Amino acid sequence: MELKYLFPIAILTKYLQLIQSIFWVKPLEFISKIYRVLKINGILILTFAQKDFMKNLPFVKSKFSLYNNDDLSLLIKKTEFKIIEIENMTEKIKSKSGELVERIYSVVNIKKTVANTVYSK
Repeated sequence: MELKYLFPIAILTKYLQLIQSIFWVKPLEFISKIYRVLKINGILILTFAQKDFMKNLPFVKSKFSLYNNDDLSLLIKKTEFKIIEIENMTEKIKSKSGELVERIYSVVNIKKTVANTVYSK
């Protein structure tokens, strides 16, 4: 599946992605596409449930890419983005069986600090 360009180069100042990282087929390519459309000093905010929480959910098994803070940091280091802050959070949510569980998730603030130099299709 090829990722298409939805926006021209360096047009956005902010991009918010909620929990969707588990669905990334090609994570590095996806992050590079976001980098391409952000202006210098543009902000990418990612939120994702932590791997330790997600791996025990019955619908997950091996269908999704799961991340913890270290995994995401390693991925971001392969780009020109800079992680500004990682905030770990918890919330009580109701499971499908009706019981309350504590979901552990992170909000990651990432900044583009360098102009686009190479554009890939």
